[in-house]
Amino acid sequence: MALAGEHFGARRFTEATDICRAMPAADPNHAGAHHLLGGCALVRGHYAEAEGHLRRAADADPENGLILANLGSALVALAKPFEAVEVLERAVELRPEIAPAHNQLGQALFAVDRKDEAVATLERAVAADPNHTDARVNLALARHRLGRPDLGALDLHAFAKAEPENVTVWLALATLYRETAFAGRAVECLEKALAITPENRNLQMVHADTLSEAGAPDRALAILSTLADELPNAHQIHVRLAGCLGTLGRMEEADAAARRALELNPSSSGALFHLAHIHDLDPDGAEVAAMRRMADAGAGRRPMTMGLNFALGRTYDAAGRYDDAFRHFEVGNRLRQEQSAARNEAFDADAQAAYAEHVKGIFSKELFERTAGWGDPSPVPVFIADMPRSGTTLTEQIIASHPRAFGAGELLDVPHMARMLSYLIERPKPFPDLVADLTPKIVGLQGRAYLRRLADLSGGTERVTNKLPGNFAFLGLIALLFPNASIIHARRNAIDTALSCYVVSFAQGHTYSNDLRALGRYWRIYDSLMDHWREVLPRPMLELDYEAMVAEPEATTRRLLEHCGLEWDDACLDFHRHKRPVMTASKMQVRKPIYKSSVERWRNYEAHLGPLIEALGDRAPV
Repeated sequence: MALAGEHFGARRFTEATDICRAMPAADPNHAGAHHLLGGCALVRGHYAEAEGHLRRAADADPENGLILANLGSALVALAKPFEAVEVLERAVELRPEIAPAHNQLGQALFAVDRKDEAVATLERAVAADPNHTDARVNLALARHRLGRPDLGALDLHAFAKAEPENVTVWLALATLYRETAFAGRAVECLEKALAITPENRNLQMVHADTLSEAGAPDRALAILSTLADELPNAHQIHVRLAGCLGTLGRMEEADAAARRALELNPSSSGALFHLAHIHDLDPDGAEVAAMRRMADAGAGRRPMTMGLNFALGRTYDAAGRYDDAFRHFEVGNRLRQEQSAARNEAFDADAQAAYAEHVKGIFSKELFERTAGWGDPSPVPVFIADMPRSGTTLTEQIIASHPRAFGAGELLDVPHMARMLSYLIERPKPFPDLVADLTPKIVGLQGRAYLRRLADLSGGTERVTNKLPGNFAFLGLIALLFPNASIIHARRNAIDTALSCYVVSFAQGHTYSNDLRALGRYWRIYDSLMDHWREVLPRPMLELDYEAMVAEPEATTRRLLEHCGLEWDDACLDFHRHKRPVMTASKMQVRKPIYKSSVERWRNYEAHLGPLIEALGDRAPV
């Protein structure tokens, strides 16, 4: 055993394994041999094998805290958090000085939704070993995921300052910024990591993904093209190329990349997903048959199965097979509901309704009369407020086709500002309660920061759009910060809007969209808030109906440009020719001229929409 231990310490795992395998033959319950065999399997990433050996070691020596700590690590890696918690709680009781055991227990506690205990446990891990990188990183990320990304970022930046060559820390910072939708900052952190390990291919792919999220798919494409030349048989690179090229509107090349990925891996769900969104596939063809097989076989792989069901739904919808389409949309949404529940992110309609009423009470006519003259008078910001899938991308694409305008997409800056304002007032309060403590100085400071960001994004363009769907909840704050901003309320038939949300697999958030009844309730909350803003905002919004845009595109476009302070330009009618990157679910639609098939689309699914229509009540346009 001593020799096997020496080999293990020197990372000669094959030699250690060979010695240990001989020992259970003579003594099947040899705890030390199974412990070392489990340890070797663990460091090699063979987690199921590690669990088997470590359970036998723990059976033979149940009071050995180190064995239990390693067994807990294997269980965490195998996504068995409840079992891991039980094992690791005993491990740290026996060996409280083992920082990795506290670290693994913290991760397991977080996974079983005991988040406050997880943070306390990770704090004990750092106290046991202040130099334990994983523990410090996991503690910062846990604080971020508990709603304090500012604390998480402070911890990680302090760590990065002390250890600027630590790649793990820069990756953790990038993760935090990606999860809070600050993709630009995530890119900066990844570039720090790449400066340390420039040949790391996985890191290069993450860099490309993040550049796409940050609105720089052209830079992402350059990286992916180089990787494809260097690793021509790596199908995941070609899958990413297909997505990136689709974002750039280069559909023929996107198709070729997706098909190349399928040549390399006929079971590539990502490639099939992209093909289904590039083309209207033959529902009886080989590609759709492959998607069906993979969706049926992938019950234990929720993200893959979820995406395939949405892709199948889109395919059958395009073919006019609406009952088949709805069946797949229903499965995809059920899987998304399960995912949201597992992440403790389920939609709470009652809480949302109460919050909306609270917002209305704060942002009154009297507030705007008292704060008249506050904010930055710049006309640069343009905010598109609405439900998702109600014509926001089309509206932005029309404006962005103007030579004096720039489409910035779905910027999360306004909700972030709403949160960060809490730290600028004397006594921190949540939004919207903090509004009572704002001052002209604080409001001006935040307004100027946002304008600088728009200038960086657009190169100083005269009008810059922000089409984040959630903007409608923050129009009071927007009017306070930017009294001369153009606000556009993009409206669409309530049932069409809700159905369009239901049939799209959003990348993240929008948990209300996975249940028809919840969608109806959410739409009513949104509509009631828009009624309120219509009454109290000092500068009127432009009410832009999707149906009017489809029926009278030129007249509606003229009204839109006039509201934004832009003169007429013919390019705005040819918006589909504009080659700007489009990051949202409508990226394929805005590559085409205006079409009428989306108006009253819900009639195709009327037999399935009873819960939605009932929840909409008197707001349902039937």
